Amino acid sequence: MMEVKASSHEQLLTLSREMLTLAESSEWERLAEMEQSRESLFYLVFSEMGSHNAALGREILAIDKEIMTLARAAMSNVQHDAQKLRDAGKANNAYQAIQALVSGGS
Repeated sequence: MMEVKASSHEQLLTLSREMLTLAESSEWERLAEMEQSRESLFYLVFSEMGSHNAALGREILAIDKEIMTLARAAMSNVQHDAQKLRDAGKANNAYQAIQALVSGGS
């Protein structure tokens, strides 16, 4: 039974590291899917507290912190891109309004 726990711990750490790799590659949808898979394993591993779990917990928290930093940066980029799209839409609407005035006035 101890082997199963070690395997669960290793699986949890491996999943966490894979999630970090996905975050570094901006593969947010796959990361979210993996997080759902990891959640049940996370609760299984940490349902029994022990000194080995404390070290594992610190490592996973450090990985998750890196993921959150990358996610915040990506969110900022998405917000910037969304603003550019809104601005382009406004410019397009203004162009169409001017085009309608010019076309209607001739």
